[in-house]
Amino acid sequence: MNINRIYSINEVKRMKIFKSILFCILYTAIYFIIQVIVQLLMLFVWGYSFAMENLTLTVIVSSIISFLIYWGIVKLRKQKLASACSFIKFDYSQIPALVLLGFLIQYFFQGLILILGLDKLFPEHEAIMKMVFEGGRPLMIILSVIILAPFIEEVLFRGLIINELKGKMPFVLVIFIQALIFGVIHGNWLQIIYASILGILLGLISTWCHSVWPAIILHISMNGTPFLSELLWDSKQIEQFVSDYRIPVTVTSGVIVIAIMYFIYRKNHTEPKISAIEIPDSATIQEGETNNEIIQINP
Repeated sequence: MNINRIYSINEVKRMKIFKSILFCILYTAIYFIIQVIVQLLMLFVWGYSFAMENLTLTVIVSSIISFLIYWGIVKLRKQKLASACSFIKFDYSQIPALVLLGFLIQYFFQGLILILGLDKLFPEHEAIMKMVFEGGRPLMIILSVIILAPFIEEVLFRGLIINELKGKMPFVLVIFIQALIFGVIHGNWLQIIYASILGILLGLISTWCHSVWPAIILHISMNGTPFLSELLWDSKQIEQFVSDYRIPVTVTSGVIVIAIMYFIYRKNHTEPKISAIEIPDSATIQEGETNNEIIQINP
């Protein structure tokens, strides 16, 4: 291979990476901007009190609008929604493990926050959680915080963004980038920390399973744990138990989380695959592509 050809291939790769990064920024900006616009409209039309008391309505409306915009962009790029968002079937027998994993991750983070005293360093976190889980009727909380928010966030980060970056940069970097962005959009420092860690776990699971659905199920389970626990038991008793036994709760949850992650990895383990996503104005990247050569189809 001559020098000019190597230079040309490297230029194409750099352009692909740059284009993918721009699309990642675009997808994330859409999700953030739509939430801001919906919140401002509610603020100006119905007032501050209504907007703050109905945060769940903001989540519902912005999630639906964001998904429709993503669908439109995917269609404009002449991609298939199933490929771009990884809406692919997976082994349904893993659902109980994913639900249990979400439950355990929730209490692992709660225990770790108490052990490290992060609840005192970031008192605004508790206020935000209270606003989210009390910002509407139970049905609205279930629809927004437990179902739609996990769905749209997984479509964005473990679907669109991972598929944009996968195959164009090292796998570890892809997982780190999407997790970091996922953490940052949560807005406060404590959520940025643990959402970034959660983003790594979700990214690994969606990649191992070659589908976004396991990550959605895990995310729904984690978000739904505080709400469902409160319905079944006294929330103050749960908080007191986790506080009194923070170390055993954290260690036990952490060990079982690692065991379940390993189980999912072993059950689904294959070499990381590159999704063949149709990109109309450039080459289609096929499985088996090497670092030195790009296979172009339908130029």
